Amino acid sequence: MALIQVPDFFWPTSFSTASAYTNTANFCRITSSGMRIGTIINVPLSASGQLVKSIGWRTGTVTSGDHMRIGLYTCLTGIPTNTLYGGSSYVVRNSGTIASSTFYEDILPTGTILIPGDQVALVFEPDNFSQMSLYVAVSNQTMVSYPSMMSQASGGATWTNTIQSLAYYLKSSSGTFIPTSFCAPSGVNTQSTTSGAVIPEIGGIITVPFGCRIVGMWGGFGIQNTTINAVVSLYSGSGQTLLTSQILGGSTWSYSNTPMFPPNIYFSSPIVASPNQQFTISIKSLSNVLSAYCEYFTLANVGEEVAYRYPQGSTWISRSGVTWIQNPLQLARVGLIIDQIDNGVSISGGSGTITNNNVVGNVFQSPYIQYGQ
Repeated sequence: MALIQVPDFFWPTSFSTASAYTNTANFCRITSSGMRIGTIINVPLSASGQLVKSIGWRTGTVTSGDHMRIGLYTCLTGIPTNTLYGGSSYVVRNSGTIASSTFYEDILPTGTILIPGDQVALVFEPDNFSQMSLYVAVSNQTMVSYPSMMSQASGGATWTNTIQSLAYYLKSSSGTFIPTSFCAPSGVNTQSTTSGAVIPEIGGIITVPFGCRIVGMWGGFGIQNTTINAVVSLYSGSGQTLLTSQILGGSTWSYSNTPMFPPNIYFSSPIVASPNQQFTISIKSLSNVLSAYCEYFTLANVGEEVAYRYPQGSTWISRSGVTWIQNPLQLARVGLIIDQIDNGVSISGGSGTITNNNVVGNVFQSPYIQYGQ
């Protein structure tokens, strides 16, 4: 395994501070014929050759339903057109099956293969409109990177940029989730290391699917009690304690009810990881008084869980004693900081070539960063 230096990056990518779905944002409401809502997708290399067959999405508040047309369209200078992308066809969801705050997965009658570098618009609009007052769910926080949200008023030729992102995913004909998707979590939560005879430990378990050098860790941690300290720990997949870092009560790592920007902890010595190595990051109070917190996202179903966390994982994990318990529908807001990755060149001992779905050749991709050599 040959490592090359790269700018520090988070693994998994630090999740959005979107803490919920917005069900009643005016720009994502369809009330008349001709209104369209869309999100612009930049197709990454990792989606190359994948046949898009299904679209996952979520409704907001539905006062009156109608037939909803959902499809993938081409873009011209970053604006959705009326031309279906790649010979695909749209799917129509019947008005009798559209309810408020509900997740749906619809199958395109004819799918399409995504071409890296293309811009594709996922568009929602009425089909044979008669009466509709329907919101499509979006993130409740501003999103400044792709995918971007747009809306078009009834009969208007102009699309308007919005500041939030559509909650959706794309799934291939083979059942894999294509990493262009943004699925806002159904809620961000903070679980505490509650008081009791045995002090609980909470956090996330992470798989690093490529060879790399790890120089730190990050987490959405907080301390409510300013007089009680806590400890953040990093464990190997076998349970060995690799390092610990103490957090002081009353420090800037204070607990709040809104998603926290994750603090970074850098190691005194780096850790070299082999492909598919697992790590656990946790926080634990140093007293049996309610004190330490860790953020996690709760997702509605396995489909959203897989699409949102991509292949890498940050599955919620907790224990009161020895045995860890995982919850795959809760994603811990924790991760590793990496500064070197395997370049795929074979050396003595074999090749550590990156083979994760987020990597094509020697180009590493995440939703927010890209690195290529």
